[in-house]
Amino acid sequence: MAALREVTVDREADAGYLALSGAPVARTADHGSFVVDYSTDGSPVGIEVLTLDRPLDVHGVLEVLGGTAVDPDTDAWVRAFAARIGDDRVPSPPPAGRPGPRPPANGTRFPAT
Repeated sequence: MAALREVTVDREADAGYLALSGAPVARTADHGSFVVDYSTDGSPVGIEVLTLDRPLDVHGVLEVLGGTAVDPDTDAWVRAFAARIGDDRVPSPPPAGRPGPRPPANGTRFPAT
């Protein structure tokens, strides 16, 4: 997937979005507790959660994104996104040697890597 990774959480709208790439959205697929936007080539563009009061099914998201073929960076971002929308904790960085998002100093956005 492309290098863009950004999390946006809007508590007032009760929604969260993990941008996985900057590609335009061609279609959207509803997977129950989350929605995945796809580009014209079928690559995931982003993940949207429209109800923040229940935990994100991380395993379900990773399965939809490609199961065991999901790269470690995307895996780390999905887990950080789930932690962020789940309880407002800033997630810890992934284990050494494994890429992932840097926790923000403040606010609801993670910096792009």
